[in-house]
Amino acid sequence: MRQTDIKTIYLTGEELKLALCDFISSRNIELATQVATHDVQLSLGDEGMMIRVSTEIEAYNDSTAEPTVNE
Repeated sequence: MRQTDIKTIYLTGEELKLALCDFISSRNIELATQVATHDVQLSLGDEGMMIRVSTEIEAYNDSTAEPTVNE
């Protein structure tokens, strides 16, 4: 991470991925582990951030299963 002025902070892709994994692990440790160990593609839009994982997310492999979220 580097700060170039009072308003701008740059994060590398790996730093951003680590921060997201820390957040996700507070809700679902297994999902955070999958995100951490696979390549991801991040997209930021008006609705929020989308994280596309390079492999199927195990909790979602069964199309009839409800997603697992630990809250």
